[in-house]
Amino acid sequence: MEWYLLSEKLTRYHKDSVELLKPYTDGCKTVLDIGCGGGGFSLEFAEKGFEVTAIDKSPLAVESLTDRAKNRKLENLEAVNVSFEDYDFKKCYDVVILSYMMGLVNESNIDGILKRVNKHLILVLPLTTTKSDFAVDELYHELGIDIKNLEQLNYLSLIKILDRMNIKYEIETTGAEFGQPFNTCDEAVNFIYHYFNLPTEYKRKVAYWLNMKLLRINDLYYLPNNKKSVMIII
Repeated sequence: MEWYLLSEKLTRYHKDSVELLKPYTDGCKTVLDIGCGGGGFSLEFAEKGFEVTAIDKSPLAVESLTDRAKNRKLENLEAVNVSFEDYDFKKCYDVVILSYMMGLVNESNIDGILKRVNKHLILVLPLTTTKSDFAVDELYHELGIDIKNLEQLNYLSLIKILDRMNIKYEIETTGAEFGQPFNTCDEAVNFIYHYFNLPTEYKRKVAYWLNMKLLRINDLYYLPNNKKSVMIII
């Protein structure tokens, strides 16, 4: 969580994404952020004056978001520790957003979700079918590891569902810097090993690769990451 919070603080991914969504959220008042995680989208919407409800099944994520909202004096953001499946919809929301919650929306539940949406359902999904965050696909090539290990569902899997159900949608593509700062090079190595499944015997090679990628910004080491996403607006 500390890595995520530092990255969010120093980059503009959520700010730029919410700004891009402005044509779809103008005139809206309420937002439900399903699977809010660190709360980047929730905080941005709350800062802009929306009444935000953020839900996540992780107690740590909800506790962190609640503390951050209090520190910013945002009384219009409520974080709730509950899974999407167990959430009791007591009202409809102008905007419902799900970011990188692959597989949560499917043919069996999308109609039910849309019944809780007054204006727009916004789904933020990966652009590519291969994970490329922090140029990790390049690292896998460098190490000779099959990039099939980085395969992921992307926005096209949901598009197929929407097309089959004749649900109309619009698409916005966003690319914004969402890199990761570190205090040391060793911390960067630990980060890569925490998020990607790499054999321990490659640690020296991973450290060498990172030394070529890391930028020195003030007193921090920074690993760039142009995060490319697709936003499907229904």
